[in-house]
Amino acid sequence: MSFVKPKYSKSQINRAGDILASTSLHPYSEQQFADSALANWRAAHGYPINTFQATLRNKLISWIPKFLFGCCESLRPSGKLELE
Repeated sequence: MSFVKPKYSKSQINRAGDILASTSLHPYSEQQFADSALANWRAAHGYPINTFQATLRNKLISWIPKFLFGCCESLRPSGKLELE
């Protein structure tokens, strides 16, 4: 699996964000630059964000039974709690 590397500096990404967020019209070349910078940033950060989300989801699933049934042994269901 090949990962996308960021092509733009932080200041270029900030400038692209300013272009996209502004309400005034910008030249077509600046709009193209901003769209390209945004697409590259999303592609470069997609894998780390997805990995973080999957890790957080797995930890949350393991914490839910402890949180719900950790206070009272009498409330703990018999067997393992399965989440879908």
